[in-house]
Amino acid sequence: MKKKRYGPSLSIPEHWSPDEALVVASFLYRISQSIWATHGHEMAEALCRSDELSSGAPIPLPNHRDDLTSDDDMPF
Repeated sequence: MKKKRYGPSLSIPEHWSPDEALVVASFLYRISQSIWATHGHEMAEALCRSDELSSGAPIPLPNHRDDLTSDDDMPF
């Protein structure tokens, strides 16, 4: 199965259906939101102290929008 490469160690399957891709994206979004909710203050302080802000690397900051899907839509 064919995959697109994103960065040195990340590849995304091209055979996923749009629904499968949305489920994965929603799951990752929820993980990110949970991490920021738990450790956001400390993470923000660490980012301010680090070089990451000037490196040009994208930082996945929370955007506080509603979930992409409801819990009822998740297959797991």
